[in-house]
Amino acid sequence: NSGVFVSPIDFRRLPQTPLYEKTRVKIPLARINAEYACLTYVWEGERVSLPLTRENLRETARLWTADKVLEWFGRDQSKIFYYVPQVAVYQPGGIPVKAADIERF
Repeated sequence: NSGVFVSPIDFRRLPQTPLYEKTRVKIPLARINAEYACLTYVWEGERVSLPLTRENLRETARLWTADKVLEWFGRDQSKIFYYVPQVAVYQPGGIPVKAADIERF
């Protein structure tokens, strides 16, 4: 079973990152079935995996300031998203994506 990893980081707010002006797919949280997803990142050397909830996303955003994201993002170029928050999704049928979800630069 293959999964999809989605970044909850808004790179539009981080112009100093290589993903600032890259094509994005904006996926509303309502399209992700929380029963088949988790929020995960590395914090203080430990892998954290949390249920995908709005509260967990808010709390994670409080922890992961822009400075923290910039510190960790791309630390290891072979795993650029390994450390920073990401949503792992393994829902049956995948995540529906519409043409309007795609933002190009």
